[in-house]
Amino acid sequence: MKTQLIFFIIFILNFGLLQGQKVDDVDKLVENKNYDEALTLVEDILGDETIEFDSLKRKTLLQTKYDILHKKSLTFLRSGKLLEAEKCVEASKNAIEKEYNKNDKYYTRSLNTLGYIYRINGQFKKAERTYKLAKKLKEKRFEIDKQYSKILNNLGGVLIKLNNFHDAEACIDRSLKIKEDISGPTSLEVAKVLFQKTILFQSTGRYSKALVYIEKALQILEQAQDKSEILKYKQLKSTLLYDLERYDEALLLYQDIKTDLEGQGLGSGSDYAKLLMSFSNVYAEKGQLDTALDYAEQSKGVFEVAHGSSHPYFGLALRNLGNLMLEAQKTDDLEAIFQKSSQITSKKYGKKHIEYFISEFSLFRYYKKNGDVEMAIEVLENIDEIISNHITNASKYLSIKEIHKLTRMYDRYYSELLSLTAANTDNDFLVETAMNNTLFFKGFILRSLLEIRKTIDSSKDIADLSDELTTLNLQLENAFSRTDRDSETIEQLQQKISELDADMNRKIGSINREISSAEWEDVQYSLTDEEVIIQFVKFEDPQSQLLSYGALLIAADYDRPKFIELFAEKKITTLFEDRVVNSNALISTFYGNSQNQSSDSRGAEGFVKELTSNGVSLHDLIIEPIKEELENYSTVFYSCEGILHNIALHAVEYDEENIMIDKFSMQRLTSLNQLVDDDYNFDNYSKTSLLVGDVDYGTLITDTSMRGSRNRGGWSTLQWTKSEIKNISEILEPSGFSIDMLSASAANEENYVSKVNSNDGYSIMHFATHGYFDTDDLLNLDSSNQRLDALNSMTNSSLVLAGANTLEVQGEDSYITAYEISQSNLKNTQLVVLSACETGLGHVKENEGVYGLQRAFKIAGVEYIIMSLWQIPDQESMLFMTAFYKNYVESGSDIFEAFNTTQKQIKEQFPDPFYWAGFVLVK
Repeated sequence: MKTQLIFFIIFILNFGLLQGQKVDDVDKLVENKNYDEALTLVEDILGDETIEFDSLKRKTLLQTKYDILHKKSLTFLRSGKLLEAEKCVEASKNAIEKEYNKNDKYYTRSLNTLGYIYRINGQFKKAERTYKLAKKLKEKRFEIDKQYSKILNNLGGVLIKLNNFHDAEACIDRSLKIKEDISGPTSLEVAKVLFQKTILFQSTGRYSKALVYIEKALQILEQAQDKSEILKYKQLKSTLLYDLERYDEALLLYQDIKTDLEGQGLGSGSDYAKLLMSFSNVYAEKGQLDTALDYAEQSKGVFEVAHGSSHPYFGLALRNLGNLMLEAQKTDDLEAIFQKSSQITSKKYGKKHIEYFISEFSLFRYYKKNGDVEMAIEVLENIDEIISNHITNASKYLSIKEIHKLTRMYDRYYSELLSLTAANTDNDFLVETAMNNTLFFKGFILRSLLEIRKTIDSSKDIADLSDELTTLNLQLENAFSRTDRDSETIEQLQQKISELDADMNRKIGSINREISSAEWEDVQYSLTDEEVIIQFVKFEDPQSQLLSYGALLIAADYDRPKFIELFAEKKITTLFEDRVVNSNALISTFYGNSQNQSSDSRGAEGFVKELTSNGVSLHDLIIEPIKEELENYSTVFYSCEGILHNIALHAVEYDEENIMIDKFSMQRLTSLNQLVDDDYNFDNYSKTSLLVGDVDYGTLITDTSMRGSRNRGGWSTLQWTKSEIKNISEILEPSGFSIDMLSASAANEENYVSKVNSNDGYSIMHFATHGYFDTDDLLNLDSSNQRLDALNSMTNSSLVLAGANTLEVQGEDSYITAYEISQSNLKNTQLVVLSACETGLGHVKENEGVYGLQRAFKIAGVEYIIMSLWQIPDQESMLFMTAFYKNYVESGSDIFEAFNTTQKQIKEQFPDPFYWAGFVLVK
């Protein structure tokens, strides 16, 4: 028995030595990347029936097997063999599931790798499902570790591709926090998450913020001297420089990357193809189409070799090449190129994704340019809802500044749609689609702002953030207005505002606010038989290629909307551009007697040349083309676009005996959606009023060197404003209104702010003072002006208060800018009357109207605004306003009726439109 025991011990020892040798052999095979032999050896050990393993040894061998399979799959991935990699991971996943029933970190690792394969193969929905399963399993086991962080980061990347930005950011932020806690804030793992966060910000249009994050990531890589990923990170930075229109900087960085890639023998992969496409895009922006086309062709070829002809990257390359060919008017094979691109995109993303819209939009532009209306319409029918749904969903998450950038894509679509409609006005589908898109997009950003205001009111957390944001914005407005601007301070404030704005809007997005829009039938249903709607639109004329205007009309008896072409914009603007001294010269000339202006007008004192008749007729340009459509109606609702914001339509000639106001009751709307989406309740308005007038501007300074900017020191006393606010008070008080009045030196900015902040809301606010608008860019309606930052645009319009002719006192500058007003809460204010000059003017932005005082008061929550389009004489303004308030009280507070009655009364007293037509009522 003793001999047998000794023999058994010797056998066990020899067996252990034998297995140890085999394990060493496995390690050597893995080290030499002989994964197949290593797997065979491990399988032999596990399959040896003569060996009895304890659970620990068996688990160790199984883990060795899974590690080998993982390494093998990564080798396939690095070499671009995605199918082999997928098979390898699937084999590993199935083996682990059989052994452990999904309850193992090796299983979630295989899911993470499989999700990555799906992702780079363009199978984003499969990747999302796979990552979410891995995330769920980790959370079930309470494993908040590096692997969990990687899964979150990868899931975030997929959600970005699927346009689920809100959930994507939540995943990425969680991943970043975990990795910073585990590995430290300067680890390479953190750099990978920063890279993903950069992609998120780039995808949502936050390019400046994205640039900050990619530079942080690059700094980590450079400090760690890790060159393996640095080219990819640099390439992302260069695309951001392109997005920010810093083209020369982008080209320099692109060239460095290209040299490095070629030097490393990497001139044939996906990264190299992306780089070539980037070169193509930059040269296209610089107008060098031949060079751009050459790079686009190269990019397409490299993508095809790297990924095959069914990959989304190849589809993107085709689309890029096709767009350049279309621009260069090289139309051979273009239809096939665009169709192939769309087929690839739809297969990978589905037909509801924004990428599919972009591909099909290129095809639409091709058909449109070739005159194939039938095929263009067929494409439109498939994609029209995609972009509006995309913007609506994104607007729940993005800040207003980010929405503004996102809507540029819609601008292009909308312009092309209007252009095609103008050339085919008898096509029912096109006209209805144009009208519905106009209803959706006109004022979209303004409606988003108003919805944000409502949400702020419903949440204390958001309200607190809003208060902080308001404080920062006012600091920024002050920094912009100073003559000694501190660019560093402005940049720091903008950065803080951007971060806080995004934070607030993420919280707003979680409340799931909706931006509603009507269809044209909804608007039609709201009309009576006596009412007609005119929506003016601006587009590129398909024949002349000139910016032109048209009118979309709806009436109760229409079978569908009607589209009528009007005039080319240059017929108004170019006739005066060499002779206009300020905005009044353009506006007043259309209505006569511009020479009647005097220094007591309620605006900046300005010299206006007498302009001779030039045969321009607003009647011929605007009214005559639509006159037949107006004959059977008595009320006109209208919404303006472009230069028409500055036209007093009610004063335009209708026929030889009448102007428009003689024939129609006219109501100007910010957006036609207001006819169906009216949340205002007149019974909720209190009878309170704030009257500002008889302002003491301080000692009049004769130096006019500042004219054309803010004209500080040039404000003359308006003697009739004292009578104006006195008359209004005597009219409103007997009808039950309480009156707060600011006049003389008390009508200063500090007192105004105090009154507004300490009051629940004045139902009426009346300003009888000078108004200011910087008119330098009034006629500059080109695309570059459209892209002016909204903040800068909103600081160019102001109401002038006490002390404006003197130096700043106690930090106040005696000017209430549109931007300051926009930060106020005036949701309980029904009517604001701007009895001042040029209060209706501002920078005109596509589809959003005038960025000035009227927009500011709308953002603040006001329902009706009476404003002016030119410099109004002081005494006649007093007479107009006194008559208006009398009519307001007598009509039972019907603002629309009171305003129309007043215009007709003052017209009888002063037939010259100069004295009365400058005032307009906007709802």
